[in-house]
Amino acid sequence: MSESSQRQQFFIHAGLPKTGTSFLQDILFSSRDALRDQGLELIPKGRHGHFNLALKVRGMLRPFDDPNTHGVLERFGAQAEQNRAPRALLTQEALAAAPVAAVATLLAPLERYEVHLIVTVRDLGRQVPSAWQQGIKGRKKIAYGEFLEAVAQRTEPAMDFWRNQDLRDVLNRWSTGIAAERIHVITCPQSDAPPGLLLERFCSVLGLDPVTLNAVARTTNPSLGHAQAELLRRVNVALGDRLPHSRDGYRRVARSFLSDRVLQPQSGRRAQLPSAMSNWVEDLTSSWVQYLCAGGFAIVGDLAELHTQDSAYSAELSRSSESELLEVAVNALADILEIRDRELGAREGAPTQGAEAQGAELGTRRDRWSVTRIARAALRRR
Repeated sequence: MSESSQRQQFFIHAGLPKTGTSFLQDILFSSRDALRDQGLELIPKGRHGHFNLALKVRGMLRPFDDPNTHGVLERFGAQAEQNRAPRALLTQEALAAAPVAAVATLLAPLERYEVHLIVTVRDLGRQVPSAWQQGIKGRKKIAYGEFLEAVAQRTEPAMDFWRNQDLRDVLNRWSTGIAAERIHVITCPQSDAPPGLLLERFCSVLGLDPVTLNAVARTTNPSLGHAQAELLRRVNVALGDRLPHSRDGYRRVARSFLSDRVLQPQSGRRAQLPSAMSNWVEDLTSSWVQYLCAGGFAIVGDLAELHTQDSAYSAELSRSSESELLEVAVNALADILEIRDRELGAREGAPTQGAEAQGAELGTRRDRWSVTRIARAALRRR
């Protein structure tokens, strides 16, 4: 056997964000036994450990965070040293933006492994709008049109986007520590592709049988419609400096509750790129495809999938009317009242209409026509 085949392999799945990472992680972390049966161990052991490790190597842990969290890098090194499985995996999309120094810090405890990098990528036509609404869910306040302009001009409001989404830059940073032939670039299938294709591609790199995994994974990072994201953006503006704790304050009530639990189920119209950006998108995509072809990377999938489909564009910039926003807000308030009623009923032990209907999807049992009528009447009174 060659020296390479005798060494344990360590796979680092470093994003990119919004490329099905939450979907894949749900499946992986709910299939630990099946992974071990096939010779793959998740390191760190728990899901929060993967996130905290990414924050640690990027210098993003705060002094007042749990002291136990600050030792995540040392525990990672110990777990990697003790691991006896043929293969191990770290998966966290926050690693896409890791600078060169952070890459070196993360790789230092893995000297005895043959280290591989996995990068999942998706076309810009879906990535750019998704990144905007994801930023809004993270308390940003920039309007969609301003964000698009910043992305195209690479100005400060979009620098975080480019740190995470500039495929060439991400691969260049990680190539300082991992050879190109061990960097696996997986293209995300277009939306009309067969279900499970992304999982199949991901498993092919890791040597896993996707049939054995728990593929019924919930989506933990759902996208918002344009109107829903715009409403949340305005809430962010109205909040000012309230809910200052970014993770325990805003994240708990604005993101986990208002965004994911109330606004996301409304399934509104998605934001699109204006067709005026199509030439810019195509030129950048073509340059990335040429870079991938010449770089010696292991490509999994079809590079043609990185080209944005015509359906991702709209003739004009995506906007939401005031009447549309009002309807979203009225529906959200109705859902909040229902949720609060159900929580109070559960606390008091009293049967409520909300408790009786618990488990039914929010909104499906309401008279949507009546809500729309109320919204329009309110607009006329303005």
